[in-house]
Amino acid sequence: MAMSSDFLDAFARLPRAQQRGVRTLIARFNADSTAGGLRYEKIHAARDPAMRSLRIDQGYRAIVLKPAQGGVHMLLWADKHDAAYAWAGRHECRINPETGALQVYEPPAAGRTVTRSRGGEAGAVAIGSARVHVGFVRPVSRRGRFAAPQ
Repeated sequence: MAMSSDFLDAFARLPRAQQRGVRTLIARFNADSTAGGLRYEKIHAARDPAMRSLRIDQGYRAIVLKPAQGGVHMLLWADKHDAAYAWAGRHECRINPETGALQVYEPPAAGRTVTRSRGGEAGAVAIGSARVHVGFVRPVSRRGRFAAPQ
């Protein structure tokens, strides 16, 4: 089981009892990922269909990414039940075709702008932008000012 940097941030904010629960969950999942007590469930309202939920305890859930192939799941987030499911409803996961890195992101809302340097779509993806963000990107001039929206 792998962990995203967002998961580590979420883990640090959990109460100590739930942090212990996460450590127990990881050990149990690594020993037998099919054990019924893990409550490994598909999240029907998830933005990404590969997201699943694992039970930490009565009130907390961990969000994991089920791999398309292989057996390494990625821990993405942990929070109170409703907050964890809401997080899964807002986030997507994709592999950047240029860098090979897993990108976990919240797609931009209409009208929201993400900035970057010149280079077009290929340049934006090459420096790590998710393709979904490219349409919201506008160039930055040499003086560091934003170019006018087009």
